[in-house]
Parts: sequence; structure tokens; C-alpha cells
Amino acid sequence: YKGQLYAAMETAAYEAVKEVRPDMKVSALSFCRVTDTSRTTPFLNGAVNALAEYRNETGNQPFDIISVHPYIGEINPEAGFNGSDSSYCDYHGYQHGYLYTYSIQGIVKHWQDVIAENGIPADSYDMSVTEYGSSNSLYGDYCAATEHEQAVNNLRSYLVMEAESFGQVNYIYDFMDDGTRRNTSEHNYGMVRNSSYRVPYAAKAGYLSTAALNNFLDGAVSSEYVYSEDYHNVLRFDEG
Repeated sequence: YKGQLYAAMETAAYEAVKEVRPDMKVSALSFCRVTDTSRTTPFLNGAVNALAEYRNETGNQPFDIISVHPYIGEINPEAGFNGSDSSYCDYHGYQHGYLYTYSIQGIVKHWQDVIAENGIPADSYDMSVTEYGSSNSLYGDYCAATEHEQAVNNLRSYLVMEAESFGQVNYIYDFMDDGTRRNTSEHNYGMVRNSSYRVPYAAKAGYLSTAALNNFLDGAVSSEYVYSEDYHNVLRFDEG
């Protein structure tokens, strides 16, 4: 029933926003990871089903964008639909031909499947990765341990999302470290250091590498896989 409650809240917010700003785009369903568990799967299915019912009853789709937060922790960013090795599927399993919910591709494609199964066509909404990233905390889930590993994981994830065309804009979580405790995961997700450090807002490796990649890809309008095998990808980006 929690999924239905979320849908009721989301549709009410959608109507209120569109009444004042009909040009404003509204996103929905900002879940993290969405592993297939007894808690998250019923919520997602219930929410999407209720949103689809609203669409059928009113003729209005109560969202413009589906928001996804594909945190993958220790898993290779390239794992999943492209570049998977045979041993990996023995551990996590495949459905619909992709690594089910445990990879960036799997998470996004799982959402797309659930939405399609409820009668909402893929061309009726945009998709956006509004949050992804890794922490360089010394302990905890989704941690890269060092700033260099954090930067590499974020860039590899970014390139996968660009190659798969998962959204026009992808957002790294987050810009500044939330705190200064090195053994706390949430304190170390930033691309710059916390303002409480002796040098506030000092750039971490993630900031410098992201800036370099953005500069390198400036003007690129499309991308495609040239090679993809066992987590090793070669991408080609073309200018418009």
C-alpha cells in the first residue's frame, strides 16, 4: 500500500505544479538501487500501477521524467547488459537478457520493464539519473576507499550511462563532502572537501577528473560501443 500512497502524493504534486507552471517538468520515482527484495519490489510495482491507473482515468500522465539512482557499490560499473562475463550471472542471475538490478544497466532496464508492463510506453517519458556516485570513506557500503578509486568509479559509471543514453543529464552525488569523518560513508561522497577542513572546498580527484572528462567530451552529441567484452569497453563519441 505504500506504493499507492506515494503515487497519490506524486499525482497531487504533479497537478499543483502544472497548475502554476505547465512548462515545468516533473520527475517521479527516485529510488536507490532497487534490488529485488520483498520490500522494494512491491513498492515499485504498486506505485507504477497506481500512476498508470491515474493516466488511464484522466488521460494525463502524472510525470514527465522517471528519476533513477543506480548506486552499485563494489560492482563493476560496466557489469550487466554489455561487457558481462559468464561467471557473474551465476552469482546474481539474468532476466530479460541483462544483469538484473545489480548493475547500472540492470537497474535502469528493470525500471523500464516495470513501467512498460503497466502499459506506459517508453516514448512517453524521459529518463534521468538524478543521483549516482561512490564514497571514499574508509568503511561502509558503496565505498571506494581512496579518492582516486572514487574518481575512477564515478567516471566509468558516467561513461556507461552516456553510452546507454540513460538521460540527457546525469547528476553525481554529491558536490561537497557532508562532513569530515573519514569512517562515515555519507561524509565522503563529495567531489570537493567539506568547508570545515583547513582548506575548505579543496578539489578532490573526482572534481578534477570530471572537469577533464567534460572538457574532453565538449561538443559530443552521440556515443556508441566500439568494443565491449568482460567489463572492458571502448566508446566512440561523435560531434554534431
